[in-house]
Amino acid sequence: FILTIILSQSIFANEQKKVSLQLEWKHQFEFAGFYTALEKGYYKDIGIELEIKEFHDGINISEDVINGKSTFGISSSALILERLKDKPVVLIASYFKQNALALVTKPHIKTPNDLKNKKIMALDWEMGHTSLGVMLKDYKINKEDYSLVSHNYKIDNFVNGKVDAMSIFTTSQPFELDKLGIKYNILNPANFGIYSYDVELFTSENIINKYPKMVEDFVEATNKGWEYAFKNKEEIVDLI
Repeated sequence: FILTIILSQSIFANEQKKVSLQLEWKHQFEFAGFYTALEKGYYKDIGIELEIKEFHDGINISEDVINGKSTFGISSSALILERLKDKPVVLIASYFKQNALALVTKPHIKTPNDLKNKKIMALDWEMGHTSLGVMLKDYKINKEDYSLVSHNYKIDNFVNGKVDAMSIFTTSQPFELDKLGIKYNILNPANFGIYSYDVELFTSENIINKYPKMVEDFVEATNKGWEYAFKNKEEIVDLI
């Protein structure tokens, strides 16, 4: 009987220790706080072994968290829509007051109206459930008005003129284009009166109800990571 209790406690401890975080994009400084907390041992200090998972096509972040495939997930303000659909997701921390998601376009494309009959490289989810989608909707740009090209998460198709616009995160891709001397314009939803929070850290009702202390500790460790990252930007850029 005692052995059974010890074994069950050990399984419970291990279950809490190994957790995962599903990112909403490819690795970049946008997620610096998490990388820093991992590198500096802040998660290890609270007994957490974290796996940070890069985004790729086919991932539904909220569903993965709800179904236990990932312990935590990153979202934008679109998480509100998930909650309004009665999905058991819970926001536990919010880090960016403005979404870094935008469209980089050829220089002659100045407004969303100019996207008609153009090729846009983006995720279907982005065009329908993010601030990009809201921006296009405000300008009455429908799916039939442009050609959607599957995203390869690289700038080569844009540089080579295969697409007229592509979804980017302003935290990284403009720097790559600047290095190559490529001329471009950016359609940022915020410049058109559309604001959306980003890097919204969330988990499932199941996780937060079972392990409230673990969730609280995870947020505190992540906050320490962000604080260090912003005080030591060059170091963390090199780390990433």
